[in-house]
Amino acid sequence: MKTLFLHFFRVLVYGYVIGQCLLPQSCVFAGGNALIELTPDEQRWLDEHPVVRLAPPPNYPPLDFFDENGKNLGITADYIEIIQNNLGRNFIEIVRCKHWEELVHRFKQGEIDLVGSVMKTPRRQDHILFTNNFYLEEKGIIVTRQDVKERLTLDKLKGMKVVVASCYATAEYLEENYPYLELIYVPDILTGLREVSFGLADALVGTLPNVTYFIEKDGITNLKISGELDLPITLSFACRKEYPELISIIEKGLDSITPEQKKAIYRKWVTVGDMPFYATKRFIFLLLVISLLILSVTIVILGWSMALKRQVEKRTRELKAKNTELEKVNLELDSFVYAASHDLLSPVITIHSYIDMICPEGSTKYDKETLRYMERVKRAAKTMETLIHDLLALSRISRINNPFEIVDVSALIESLKPRIPEFEFDNVELNIQAIIPPVTCDRFKIGELFVYLLGNAVKFSSKERAGKVRIDIGYAEKNDHHEFYVKDYGIGIAAEYQEKIFRYFFKLHSAAEYPGSGLGLSLAQKIVEAHQGRLWVESEQGKGATFFFTISKKLYI
Repeated sequence: MKTLFLHFFRVLVYGYVIGQCLLPQSCVFAGGNALIELTPDEQRWLDEHPVVRLAPPPNYPPLDFFDENGKNLGITADYIEIIQNNLGRNFIEIVRCKHWEELVHRFKQGEIDLVGSVMKTPRRQDHILFTNNFYLEEKGIIVTRQDVKERLTLDKLKGMKVVVASCYATAEYLEENYPYLELIYVPDILTGLREVSFGLADALVGTLPNVTYFIEKDGITNLKISGELDLPITLSFACRKEYPELISIIEKGLDSITPEQKKAIYRKWVTVGDMPFYATKRFIFLLLVISLLILSVTIVILGWSMALKRQVEKRTRELKAKNTELEKVNLELDSFVYAASHDLLSPVITIHSYIDMICPEGSTKYDKETLRYMERVKRAAKTMETLIHDLLALSRISRINNPFEIVDVSALIESLKPRIPEFEFDNVELNIQAIIPPVTCDRFKIGELFVYLLGNAVKFSSKERAGKVRIDIGYAEKNDHHEFYVKDYGIGIAAEYQEKIFRYFFKLHSAAEYPGSGLGLSLAQKIVEAHQGRLWVESEQGKGATFFFTISKKLYI
């Protein structure tokens, strides 16, 4: 019996050894439709980790972004979908991060397993595994305003303020290879493009698809590509150092994607193929005609502005002691500016008319892309009309000095309500401090000041609050001045922009989000300066803004 048992045991052992020798070292482990062959170790790792947490890079379209419903979209998302299909199992769970800093922190804390759309760099390789076969190669570019004429390289950026997105591989590359560059770090590419557009920086370094996507989406019109980087931007998947099996599985997944599938994905998110209407000679000619009209209007404005300035300076020198004649000249100039602004509106109306003739309302003659460009031209003409009106207001504020008088500020504010449309429809809850003493000031200019501040408060609060918009107006008496404030409960202003908003034409938001020329607060500041006062803002983003201004007590009637 013992001998029989030993023979049976030997048969089992030999059978197991022979079976192991005959079995292949890699098998197709996933479902019946699986196209990816995994090793036993890789299959074992997947069984032990049925969920892999993938964090797309925040706000990096068209590679990675989230739509209004919170769905992850982009080139990387399409690659992951094919990899899961070819593997025959869904094992990816999307983790959404608000910004790069949060992604990096959560990755280090082990809350994220896999990241897409990242570039392999020496610094990152110390603690991260990358796929060797990258899945996308893009151009690195240098973006500037359109007034930059020369072709730029990284060496030529020395002495310029260069914007780069923090935590991006391009930032690391510039830090290590171009330490002499003056880098300005921003949280994302859109913020950097606005910095360059507003003149707060000279250039931005980024990638072609990401930059062109945001320029188109935000409607930025004064930027251009002024150079390319020698550095190829190659994007890979990256995972934690302790997961070599995961990086091997993803590499096999990338290998399983056919060249045709890769081309289809790229064409889906990046415009290629036949030339659209807006790139044809016909549209270019049309755009050229419209651009010449706009350029002509701009040149006329600048020419008349310079002529006015020279004329005022000449008359001021000649008639310094003749107040009566000076008043006459100012009256003539005021009439001339009014007539000039009226004439300048005619080309803007002409632009509207031409566009309406070419592309009437409800037209189906052109495709959606063309209609969108036509609409942008209309918006540009409307912006110019607003700008003309604001320039006229700036001219009047600078030149006209009304006599000071004692003003009941509370009654003045009540009289201004009809000038703000939201007050007419009872959409604003205005709380005015009960006791505000009479103040010596220019009634007209202080009225304009309150119109600007109240209009801003309504504009930047209405989208944030349902129902009525609340605005508080308060007063505090100081030793040598009167102090007022206008407080709203809207979107607020980030600390780094609280001084810049008083510059001419400075805007934090696109015209599509919040229309305006960017001159309102500049006009307000001029009014306050004419009263020997100071204008400033205190705010926290997302928690409203409070604008303070002072009026000197040393003004006399």
